[in-house]
Amino acid sequence: MREIVRGSYKPVRDCQKYPEVLWLSGLPDDRLRRQPDGDRLLLKVPHRPPRPAPVLPEVLAGWVDPEAATTATPEVPPLAESGPGQGWQEDENGDLFEVSEIRREEAHDVLRAYSRWLDAWRKWSEKERVDRPYRELHQQLYRMVTRIQQDGEEYEAVLGVGFLSIGGARPSARIARHILTAPLIVTMNSATMTIAVALTPGDPARLEDSEFLGADEGYSTRLLSLLRDRVDADGFHPLSRDSQDVLGGWSERAFGTDRAVAFHRDWERPPADPMLPVPTLGFAPAIILRQRGQGALVNFYDGIASRLAQPGAVAPLGLSQLLFQLEAEDRRGWGTAGGRDVPPALGSDPLFPLLSNEAQREVLRRLQTDTGVVVQGPPGTGKTHTIANLVCALLADGKRVLVTSEKSQALKVLRQQLPAELRSLCVLQGGRREDGSGDLEQSVRALSQLSATQSTERLDVRIKGHEVLRSKLSDTRARLRDELRTVREAEWYEHLDVAPGYEGRLAEIVEAVTAGAPKYDWMPALPASAPRELSLTQDEAQRLLGLVSRHGAGVLEEHAARCPDPADFVAPVLFEEAVNAWTRRCAPVPRHRPTRSQSKSRTRGPI
Repeated sequence: MREIVRGSYKPVRDCQKYPEVLWLSGLPDDRLRRQPDGDRLLLKVPHRPPRPAPVLPEVLAGWVDPEAATTATPEVPPLAESGPGQGWQEDENGDLFEVSEIRREEAHDVLRAYSRWLDAWRKWSEKERVDRPYRELHQQLYRMVTRIQQDGEEYEAVLGVGFLSIGGARPSARIARHILTAPLIVTMNSATMTIAVALTPGDPARLEDSEFLGADEGYSTRLLSLLRDRVDADGFHPLSRDSQDVLGGWSERAFGTDRAVAFHRDWERPPADPMLPVPTLGFAPAIILRQRGQGALVNFYDGIASRLAQPGAVAPLGLSQLLFQLEAEDRRGWGTAGGRDVPPALGSDPLFPLLSNEAQREVLRRLQTDTGVVVQGPPGTGKTHTIANLVCALLADGKRVLVTSEKSQALKVLRQQLPAELRSLCVLQGGRREDGSGDLEQSVRALSQLSATQSTERLDVRIKGHEVLRSKLSDTRARLRDELRTVREAEWYEHLDVAPGYEGRLAEIVEAVTAGAPKYDWMPALPASAPRELSLTQDEAQRLLGLVSRHGAGVLEEHAARCPDPADFVAPVLFEEAVNAWTRRCAPVPRHRPTRSQSKSRTRGPI
């Protein structure tokens, strides 16, 4: 992989191909040169807007060039020998005639106005000439800031020292660039428009000589390892005396012990003949805006190879999958003691605070049985939304989460997707060459504020309370889902013959009732106290309608007048007992037929 990157990488050999190069030897003042390594903040350039030139008095119109009056130069705008004005002149006969142009000596008003205006102009011009170099410096830095803000993933700002010049008959063989660079942060205060340039904290300086030098130039890295260690050491400052010593040592070793390179410690670019193949090295610091190269990636691969060469080293899973096809079972046990499976990423009841669809939930479910899931799709399909849900679930499960992205803007979009309570607790370290330090400072400040105002015991109580509340809400959600399911099932239930012409789903029945409303709008509305069940069956209603049709509506009132009050009726139980008693009383008594002996005895008696 390193060789593939190196083979496709074409390094810049001439600094003129960079978009912007700001030579520090051309700064308006020497404050940085007097104390070059005093601070990581190199420059702080305030905005000095141009001031308008003093207004040219109307009386000086035609006497002073307007362009010269608005240009700040050491020379003052001259007053013309003659100009517009009214005067008199004699002709050859001695007669006076009026003229519209007079000489400077005769224009007394013009001379007085020019003297007053010139005093104000000199002060303005002197101030402008002092501010002009700072303004040009600000404008060049502003172009860098703008480019980085627009394309921060493609461009970077670095501080370069050790300017190497090697001439050649062919332009492609020439070299004119720095060999040692350090990343910079170039930021602008939006309120004051002050631009600050500082070394990036945590990013060390780097020797880039091996990126563009090779054996063709006689270059060798055999004697440079100690110098690279000095550059990688903590506290190394590219503008320090130590940096100059490193460059001096490089000039004595880079091309072998029998070939030394002339080294100049001055801040100006060293003199060099572009046609002669003679190496010349100068300190010559400069701020450079350039496209990000592949040199850092090559060094990164070198570091991986060095670590993997150590005894007992285990290749990372991500790197191993580039070389071997691993199944989910192999991935779960990769790099663990005894090949034990990696536990699921999420707990048994993950907390997803954001809404999700089935496809997004499937991604989260697959994480329970694998070490990773590849999700792809066009913008707007919910990839960032799914990641936000996953981050929240992992945090709720007590885990720490690291999210990486090629572009810092993607991290900012993800942070905006998180709930507000978590958003300020995210430590965002992105775009350090833009304004990433402000994001990091804001995140650390929020964490410090939380640590100072909260305690572990208090947070445990709040967590338990939220867990109880979540359990209740889950039960409520399950109940509401059951009720909703019942309602939805009722909507789709097929009702058979509710009434003639009314059958099917409830919606269909309602549509039929609505369609027939004009036909039955004469019917009064039911009172609120009306029973839910009908008092009459459909057959009884039909019989009642037949009676009204044959005898008129008055028949209802006649029968209603003769109907007793239901309250006067006997209770059903008493009525049943009375009916049973009457039935027993009215039953016939059976007769007894005498026997033959009884009949004989009766006949023997007296008559």
